[in-house]
Amino acid sequence: MAFGFGPVKKIDVQEYRRKLAPSERSNSLPNGLSGGRAWSPEPRADLQIFFVGFVSSWPIYAADFPDVALAPAFSGPSLRLPAACQYFDAMKSLTIALIIGCGAVCGSLARVAAAHAPRTTWNGIYTDAQAKRGQAVYEEQCLSCHSPDLKGADQAPPLVGPDFNADWNDLAISDLFERISTTMPADKPGTLKPEQVADVLAFVLSKGGFPGGDADLPAQADALKEIKFLSKQP
Repeated sequence: MAFGFGPVKKIDVQEYRRKLAPSERSNSLPNGLSGGRAWSPEPRADLQIFFVGFVSSWPIYAADFPDVALAPAFSGPSLRLPAACQYFDAMKSLTIALIIGCGAVCGSLARVAAAHAPRTTWNGIYTDAQAKRGQAVYEEQCLSCHSPDLKGADQAPPLVGPDFNADWNDLAISDLFERISTTMPADKPGTLKPEQVADVLAFVLSKGGFPGGDADLPAQADALKEIKFLSKQP
């Protein structure tokens, strides 16, 4: 059945109700819809009117059906609505399809957003094995200044705790990587290899309560620019 795209007409239930021949009219619609009169034992036409009236009260507008499609549905003294019912069935199917389609699109967008969300210190950016290697480097190169518990001593700042987290919060991990690379250890700065810096940083993160993951923290500063230090779990 073809649908037109010109002006639309609202289905006038009362008009079609008046077209019914007396022999084809049921006594009434159900209580509440008919002023309390009895329900017809053969309510075929009234059911069709009730269906169209109920749906059109949303309101839903039926498109201009071509004459060839409209005539079989509404011609003659009797009221028969196959074309209108097909129209509403099509609208219902279209609505369901749109809902399913919107759900699929929203799900895809959510997955894309999650895939492109910035990584943070809470995403498991180092491995436990890497943190273990970093502990050995820390004990050899950093412990004398920053103390065994990483809380600092004298002029050496802490590497764990609220002050450390506040200093680096919302910055890229690459900034912390560069600081360690260029200034540590204090007596011979810049002598640590990039892999050693990454391992020490993994150890520091593990002591700070940040979770480990399945991949080592990269030893390239550029790769760390996409990872953000967050003191609190989002």
